[in-house]
Order: sequence, then C-alpha cells, then structure tokens
Amino acid sequence: MAETPYPTLFSPVKLGSLNLSNRVVSTSHSADVAAFRPGVSAQPFIDYTERRARGGAGLIILQALQVHRSAGKNPAIDRRDMHDKLSALAEVCHRHGTPVIQQLLHSGAAYPSDTNPLLHALWSFSGTLSSSGEEVAHEMSADEIEQVVAAFADAAELAVEAGLDGVELNATHGYLIQQSFTPAYNRRTDEWGDPMQFVTAIIQAIRERVGRGPALGVRISADDFLAPEDGGLGPKGLQEVVRSLSGTGLVDYFNQSEGSRASHYARSIADYRHPHGEFLPLARELRTACEGLPLIGTGRITTPELAETALAAGDCDLVALTRAQIADADFVAKARSGESDRIRPCVGANQGCIDRSIAGMAITCFHNPDVLREHEVEQALAEQGQGTVLVVGGGPAGLKAAEFAARKGRRVVLAERSDELGGLLRVAGYGAKRELVGAVDWLAREIERLEVDIRLGVEVDEDFAAQVGADVVVLATGARCDTEPLLVGSTDRSVRCLGVADAMGADVAGQQVVIYDRLGNDEAYTVAERLTDNGAVVTVMTPLATIGANIGFTHLEGLRRRLHGSGTRQLTDMEFTGVRNGEVLGRHTMSGQTTAVPADLLVAAVPRVPNVELTKGLRAQGARVLIAGDAYAPRSAMHAFREGADVGASV
Repeated sequence: MAETPYPTLFSPVKLGSLNLSNRVVSTSHSADVAAFRPGVSAQPFIDYTERRARGGAGLIILQALQVHRSAGKNPAIDRRDMHDKLSALAEVCHRHGTPVIQQLLHSGAAYPSDTNPLLHALWSFSGTLSSSGEEVAHEMSADEIEQVVAAFADAAELAVEAGLDGVELNATHGYLIQQSFTPAYNRRTDEWGDPMQFVTAIIQAIRERVGRGPALGVRISADDFLAPEDGGLGPKGLQEVVRSLSGTGLVDYFNQSEGSRASHYARSIADYRHPHGEFLPLARELRTACEGLPLIGTGRITTPELAETALAAGDCDLVALTRAQIADADFVAKARSGESDRIRPCVGANQGCIDRSIAGMAITCFHNPDVLREHEVEQALAEQGQGTVLVVGGGPAGLKAAEFAARKGRRVVLAERSDELGGLLRVAGYGAKRELVGAVDWLAREIERLEVDIRLGVEVDEDFAAQVGADVVVLATGARCDTEPLLVGSTDRSVRCLGVADAMGADVAGQQVVIYDRLGNDEAYTVAERLTDNGAVVTVMTPLATIGANIGFTHLEGLRRRLHGSGTRQLTDMEFTGVRNGEVLGRHTMSGQTTAVPADLLVAAVPRVPNVELTKGLRAQGARVLIAGDAYAPRSAMHAFREGADVGASV
C-alpha cells in the first residue's frame, strides 16, 4: 500500500493502557437519546456505532449516560438494561478493533426538570437559576453530593463490567461537574465549595471502584465563554483546572470542548458560518496544561488534511472528527486508502445532527440519510435490480435517487432541464451557505462514478420517457412558487412580486424590499441576506411570533445578529393583507393594528406547489412512477435527500 499522506493521523497512540491504531475520535454525542431508556431497543444506535467502528474510527466515545435519578433527560435507573446495551456496544466495537469509552454525565442545573421522566428537581451546588433560565435548582446537601459521587463510580463500574474500555467525565457544557468549579454556579462555604473537591472526589471514587486498568478521561472546555465578572474562569482558569487534574495521576487524557451552558452549543458545535478548526488555537493553549497527557482537539475539523495539520503542528494529540463521521462512516477508511476525494463532506448544516439532538430527537444527517438506519439501508441496497430507471430532476432528491438506484445495479438516466445539477440548493448556496452546495457536488461526482447517464438541458415529456425505455420513473421535479393566491383580491399589483428563487438574482440596489415569510424557515432569510448585500433596504414581515420560528437552534442567534446588523426591519405577528399604491399592507395578528410599508419589490416566501404534471401521462404509458423531494411535499433539502434515498432504494 502506498504511504499515507496523513502519517500523524494514522499513527498509533496510547490513552493510559489503551492502544489506539489511529488518532481519529468519534466523541460523545446524543445520537439516539431514547436508546438508553429502559425497555427501549438500542439496536439502531448499536448499528450506528458499529458502522463507525467498521469505518475505521480509532476511538469511539458513546453518548452520555446520566448517572443519577436527579440527572436530566435519561437518568440511568435500570442497571440490567444498561448492562446489556453497553455489552452489545462493546462487542460490536471490539469486533472491528475499536476501543470504546462511555461518557458519564450529571446535567445538574441545566435544562428544565420536566425533561426528567421522574420530574425530579434540578440539583445544583448553590441553588442557582438553571443555565437556560427556566427554574431555580435545588441546593444539594453534603449527603446528596456524596450520593452523586457514588453514582458516578457505580456507572463507571457498570461500564467496565459490560466490557467497555473506560469512561469519560463530562466536565463541560455547563453540566454539574463544570458547575462545581465555576464561580457562577458554586458559592458554597463548606468543603464542597472548594472548586476541585467534587471532580477530584469523583475521579478518586472511580479509580477505587475500577482500578487503574480502564481509561479515564475528562472532557473540559478550553474557554467557558463567561467573563470573570460573570463568574467565569476563562481559558487561563480552565487551564489551571486541567493542571490540577493532571496532577492527581489518575487521569489518562483530556477532551477539549467549549462553553459553559447548552446555549453555547451554537458556538462549540458551529455551523457553516464558522471557520474550520476555529478552536484549535485554544486547544494548543490547553495542551500546555495537560502535563504530557494526550488531548483530543475539536472545532469543525472535517477533513483529513486539517486533522493532519493540527496534529503535526502540536495543537492536539488526537482529533475529534465526529460530525465528519456522521456524514461519512467510511471517513477513516477512505482517507487511509487514498480516496479522500470520495469522503462525503460535513457541510456544517447542523440541521440533522445537533439541532435535532438538542430538541431531544434522534439525529440524522443533512445529506447522509443512512444515519441510524444503517442495517436497513444496507439490506435494501443488497437487493440488486434490473432494468432502467429514469430520474427526472437533478436536485437533492433526484441526485440521491439516482445514486441509490445505481448502487442497486439499475441502469439510470438522470434528466435535468437546467444546465447544471443541484436544484434549489445550488440557488440558495449564497455566501457562507455555499458550503452546503458541497452536498450536491459530492453526489454529482458519485453518480458519475456510478456511470449514471446524466442529461442536462432536457425538458422531459412522455416521448422522452418512452425513448429512454424506463420501467421506473422517479419524479424529483421540485415545486414552484405560486404567488397568485397571495395577490388575488388583495392587491392593485403596484408592487412587483417574486418568489424566493427568482428574487435571489434580482437587481435591487437602492430599492425597498418587503419579504413576506409565511414559513419561518431559512428561505426568507437567505434571500434577505442576498438582497441586503446587493444594496436593498429590506423589511421582513411574518405572521409568526418570532423571526425564524422554524430555524434550527444553532443558526438562530447568528441570524438575528445579522438581521440587526444589516438594519433589516422585522415585523412579527404581522399578516399580509395586500398591496395598494406602492405599499405592502399588514395587520398585527394580536392587536389588529395595520401597517403600510413602501416597497419596490415584494418577495413571497410562501408554500410552494409540487410539479407533478407528468405523473398521469407517464402512468398511462405503464411506467411505475415514484415521487420524491419537493414534488412529493415541499420541505427542506435534508428531507429531499432522505426521500430520494428511500425511493432509489425501493426500485
């Protein structure tokens, strides 16, 4: 085999007594929170985890296990159930030579207590307000603190008995361990007011219970994003915490993260608007405090090139490539074999992963619909087919349908009426969102490799379908914006009206533009950014109670900052009522007060209408017609990728 271009990435490393074959880590993330609930099948999560082990991950750190009944969303209350699940996870990872570690967590004064199935009050060190501001937490007694310390040791013992290779303490993200050494959350005057007492007691208790053999790591922020006057430690203070823990001689490694509350996930697990490797400088500083112990570095590291650079530069000793392996379970295998160009890229969408995880849902991926369906998809693709499939439309759904149908052995013809592939996703790929276009660019390369017959500039009709001789036709023809229902009976048409896609290319310099957002997703705000950058004065009008009501958590704060920074006027709870004399009219849904906004252009971000006119004629010819993406139901690109995969797998 040729020498790897990533020699440091694929060099072995030790974590305590653990020998890792490479330095790629899949860090703990809540892929399927339901999997750890008593009586709920963990098989999808087990299959998901095994697929990353099979793909070559050097180390897998499992999603967090809540250690006590007072802890957050999934308190560990059924030892036998968890033992069986963890044992199965250990077996599938070890089958592929991948060590696996269990993260342990007590969320403390974070999240509402209603997320705990027992409705247990939040526990804290000083009776503080929860980090998300919903309620005051209970101040633990000394006995209760000792209960939690013992619960961490119990959970560690359970993990090791089940065959896992060690445990990691979550001392970041504003959860209980971080709260213990953060002045904002621990104002006690007893022995537990010592900032290092709680975490050190946990580490000692775990070592007494499981011995020195299993690995023991600590995930900790390099920056808590809290100013000293607000009770934060900052990078220097957190480095002192790491030095203290290193000095115990009981810790085997550290795992970098950022922030001190769940809301900071929008920065620590950042979207496409943040630079790749953003927090590697902080990792480098933190590493100086590790006293020679290995550090896992994080921060939008999504390519083997960046991973190798970070390692070679001494920023860290291992690299977290978590979202990269969500996007492509074979990331490691492809990089090792010289096929880095075939890695499905993480494009920083966050829609399928962290935004769903924070909402308590099982994750997926913006453009990898196999996630948490690995066994199901592999079975479907193993059933090879024959004959010809015609895919009409080259957007996300059509590209994905073509890929899956070709992987099933079908001859595939993909016809797209424009002169390039990508559909509306390519149109929407403006500014920082251009990174999202990498999803369709990757698929375009894949279907070419699979020898899909791609025909651009073709308007498909029944005659074309007959010439192709397809026995299956996939309609991925998208949807169109119909502004007429918005305007009928309510307008004198004195203001030009365009749909979102058409407005992206409009010449609006110096003009006043009103965007009516009926959907609350990112369509209206993508065009708002484009038109503002092109010199328009923009007003967003929406009947919804908030701007971006249906936009993911990790995107929302940044969106609001950009709107305010650009001077975009925002009218919420405002229903569109018409156009008169060059003004767009609205009525407040609560007060009934009317508003008139002068405008040169009205952009309608309204429900689109599926393009399915070909269906009847094709079925009359005897073809099996399947519909996917916006042609089935206008939703997001993520949903279109998923539907395209499902349709392609079914042919």
